Amino acid sequence: MRPAIVWLSLLGCAPASSRVPPPIAHHASPAPPARTEPVIEELPADVQCPLRWDELAEAAPAVIPLATPGGELPDDCPPDFDPAAAGCAQGADCDVGELHGRAHAVLARIGPVGSGRFVSLGLAVGSSHRYACMTASTVGWRYLAQVGEMLAPLPWLADIDGDGEAELVLWHRLPWGDAEVTNALMPVVYVLDGDRLVRRDDRSHELRAKVGAAYAAVARRPGNEEAHACFVTLARELR
Repeated sequence: MRPAIVWLSLLGCAPASSRVPPPIAHHASPAPPARTEPVIEELPADVQCPLRWDELAEAAPAVIPLATPGGELPDDCPPDFDPAAAGCAQGADCDVGELHGRAHAVLARIGPVGSGRFVSLGLAVGSSHRYACMTASTVGWRYLAQVGEMLAPLPWLADIDGDGEAELVLWHRLPWGDAEVTNALMPVVYVLDGDRLVRRDDRSHELRAKVGAAYAAVARRPGNEEAHACFVTLARELR
């Protein structure tokens, strides 16, 4: 009986190195989604109409980060704007749309007001109520009002490029002089990219062309001699 006991003990104490190890699973981390890069296009300079693209770039940055609700809102926000509220700010005009990734968005607008025709904008995005506040200017409408039916109503939150998703349109001034009247009206288009808005001038071509057509119509009208060179330049370059 003693040899049998020894044999059974050996069977129960086989060296660990003889055992087959369990397979090791290797799971690669998914790559983060590619970020949307800004596209900023400046039209060629014209000595007859010195368009100041640097001032437009300062007013319309390449990226606008989205903030999280909480604390004091920036001065750019419209009065009574609440990014966590489901409805529109009191006294504001509102646009509703679905941004990239089916993110529901509400845009509140107050204005234009003052000699600069400034517009206060508050954009609330998604169920997390991320938001951004901005100031736009439609002072360039002073000349284009003569042919306003070609552009009105100005889109602010709309599917500009026909891809089924809404874009944010900020209307800004593009100066060529030092007076309030010596400003062009320029649309700048932004798309949603996660926690930020990204400027994409390539999405604004069709809208810019409409503005260019309006300037061509103004250039053909009498009584605009002092700005005629800029109307011709804008009509040519935007179209």
